[in-house]
Amino acid sequence: VLPFKDTSAHKLEQPLAEGLAEQVIGALAAHGQVRVLSRATSFQFDSPDALLPLAEQRFVTHVLGGELTRSAQRVSLSLHLHGLPRQRLVWREALEVELADLSRLALNVANQALQALGAAPVAATAPVTAPDAYELYLTGLQHQRTAQLPGILKARTYFQRAIDLSLIHISEPTRLGM
Repeated sequence: VLPFKDTSAHKLEQPLAEGLAEQVIGALAAHGQVRVLSRATSFQFDSPDALLPLAEQRFVTHVLGGELTRSAQRVSLSLHLHGLPRQRLVWREALEVELADLSRLALNVANQALQALGAAPVAATAPVTAPDAYELYLTGLQHQRTAQLPGILKARTYFQRAIDLSLIHISEPTRLGM
């Protein structure tokens, strides 16, 4: 899984795009019959072409890439799965979800790619979270990966905001008398 590219109008969504790609890697890694390169390895490459030398060494047979576009209320992913070594297009799909469904997107992508490969889907393992909290969590992950103090401090801020939103989301039914 290559890092998804941000194709949004203002190009401010790369952390979200990479966070979603990382979540897809995690979902695919949970599958018993599919081997997936780690984020640290696959995110070094930006295209199936660039991955070819490593693909033979690591027995990579397919590459999933995508472009993310975010609008005010929706996230769109244009996905493509290529077979290696000839880079033949195996599958192409455009997915669009409301921001409220963002936490389900990575699993949906993984399962559609698995379907294109003729493999069984991965079962959902995580509960659905507040969409704003999930987006903050994904963004925080990407800042944390810089391993530099400014990035880690930004990550901590994003994670704390995600926790705060999650707590509000959890307590809302109680406040509403449900």
